[in-house]
Amino acid sequence: MRRFLPPHLAFLATVLMAIQSTVWPLGRLFAWPHQLVGVLPAAAGLTLLLAAWVPFKRRRLNLIPFNKPDALLAAGLYAWSRNPMYLGFLVMLLGFALLFNDFGCLAIVAVVFVITDRWYVRVEEKAAAAAFGQAYDDYRCRVRRWI
Repeated sequence: MRRFLPPHLAFLATVLMAIQSTVWPLGRLFAWPHQLVGVLPAAAGLTLLLAAWVPFKRRRLNLIPFNKPDALLAAGLYAWSRNPMYLGFLVMLLGFALLFNDFGCLAIVAVVFVITDRWYVRVEEKAAAAAFGQAYDDYRCRVRRWI
């Protein structure tokens, strides 16, 4: 399961939302065209995700949650949230759920949140605590996990 990375989860969730809203709709959220409001959080989430990804890419840091962390980023978006990339994924998926316009899609986003929080984030927090010790503890006290 260590090869099932966050982008895989986001892709799977998007596919499941498409299938669920088409094959087994549980109830529409909005009347047409009001579900197009989902474009806003989808775009905002993607923007947040990419803005949080850029510092990793520029510094050529590890992006794999199950590998040892290279550095402790605490500036930029990381001064506001310890997990802005995951937050971006979740906001983007919320936008997709609104676009797919079905209550079941919101449940899928909730499940993705729980998986992300309990699996990816917890693994990363343990690795960061082991790698950076007191510096990570100080960071964790200053910056919230999500927002």
